[in-house]
Amino acid sequence: MGSSSKCRLGAIALVSLLSPSCDPFDAPPEITILGLKDGRLPDSKAPIDLAFSEPVDPTSLSLKIVRLQTDTEGNLEGDPEAAPGTLSPQLYTFPIREDLGGTGVFSENNTRFRITVNEKTPLPVGPSLALVVEPGLRDLAGIDTKVRRRFPFGYGFSCTGKTPPGPFTSGQYFFLVSVLKPLGLQVQLIADIRVDLQNGAFVGQFTNGDRIPDPNRCPSPCKSSEVCRLLPSPQCVAPSEKAGTVEEYPDYYANNTPPAGFSFTAKGCAEEQSPGVVTFGNEPVDAEVQLPKLTIKNIVLSGSFTQVGGQLRGTGTFTASEVFLGTISSGHGEGTFEAIRIPPDRELPNVPAPPAEPLPRRRGTSDRLG
Repeated sequence: MGSSSKCRLGAIALVSLLSPSCDPFDAPPEITILGLKDGRLPDSKAPIDLAFSEPVDPTSLSLKIVRLQTDTEGNLEGDPEAAPGTLSPQLYTFPIREDLGGTGVFSENNTRFRITVNEKTPLPVGPSLALVVEPGLRDLAGIDTKVRRRFPFGYGFSCTGKTPPGPFTSGQYFFLVSVLKPLGLQVQLIADIRVDLQNGAFVGQFTNGDRIPDPNRCPSPCKSSEVCRLLPSPQCVAPSEKAGTVEEYPDYYANNTPPAGFSFTAKGCAEEQSPGVVTFGNEPVDAEVQLPKLTIKNIVLSGSFTQVGGQLRGTGTFTASEVFLGTISSGHGEGTFEAIRIPPDRELPNVPAPPAEPLPRRRGTSDRLG
């Protein structure tokens, strides 16, 4: 084939690529929770308003609100990869389920949807929740979503100062904070919290938790670059290996020694909202890590604690108004947390205590303290 023929064929191919021969891409509808700020809605008694990016077919909407309880890989009940036995309790569904109640109403040419939960079964304040929209939501052209969509959210909590904390008493707590934004990571915190049993006020010292570095804890010694994880079974792992569950707290120690270690004091309150269910929240507080250089502004942990199997366990949300990597802002932070009350006979050694003020010391100084 001559060079001129090749040029003509090349020109034809180029024109074909540049010509608008294909229809423009039509994306499926997008969903937004209106009024959501830093992962929270302001009023648990108000309806939840959703906005769609375009009119939708009302018959194609299938959604639910669930407690954000996942397996160790972060999967909700019903996710394709969820571990067997994963439960994410449902609090609202659409189409409406009679045992949950509530209403769901479309408006504005099917670009808005208002969720009103049954007032007899209101959404909880504190725990992490998620709006889950099932695949198949379609626009009027028939373009539909192909995957399940999850929108984490929660409600803020403020104390009255008049309600006792119930089972949330003074002691050590282990927190696993799953940061989703601005970067995905897990932070382990070991907290010594002192609680006033009359009004639920607390002051806590939250300290970075690192894996115990002793490589000889395992049956076979680990490499110098590894540490021994005893739970759920002995294994040599990287020091940065994430904890699978809060039950793994015996593998950690409190590291408040810079540059990697850090510790911060937080005040807040815990109130028993119903028998055995305690709502928990702290006043905004900052934390700094020297290596890597990290500053987190206005950290808030908000959630609830419940007695489960004889142990006090908590779930909730993590928010921060701004996260700085070095001196560069990466925007706000958000995520979730799980926590467990460490039994008194298994408390970890050398955990920094919070300042004695404004609450008395935890042991032996005041019968107001747990």
